[in-house]
Amino acid sequence: MPDEAKHWWERNAREFQAIAQLPIDVIYGPQVNEEKIQLIGPVAGKHLLEIGCGGAQCGIAFAKQGAIVTGVDIAAAQIEFAKELLEMGPHATVVSVVSGNAHLQEPERLSVVNKWWGS
Repeated sequence: MPDEAKHWWERNAREFQAIAQLPIDVIYGPQVNEEKIQLIGPVAGKHLLEIGCGGAQCGIAFAKQGAIVTGVDIAAAQIEFAKELLEMGPHATVVSVVSGNAHLQEPERLSVVNKWWGS
């Protein structure tokens, strides 16, 4: 199943991102975001891992609040899109994104580990 999912995202990432037009925000549902409900709370200075980051819209939103973010996604096409988003903003130096199996250095430094979209 992981290979099937990876291949699907490799083929469809661009189209998905174009259609979805996801904002740089942490969204939990229709009209419900992190700013509104403060599920995670203040993240400035915290190390955050976003699993299945896709275009890294959530990670970028947290980075804009001062978090040190690492985004991981199985699909290189999603990571390409995330890197393009990062190049468009002043937050490019505080988010790193990697494809495939990430080997995290110093995992004990992580303050928040989450998967915001899907399952």
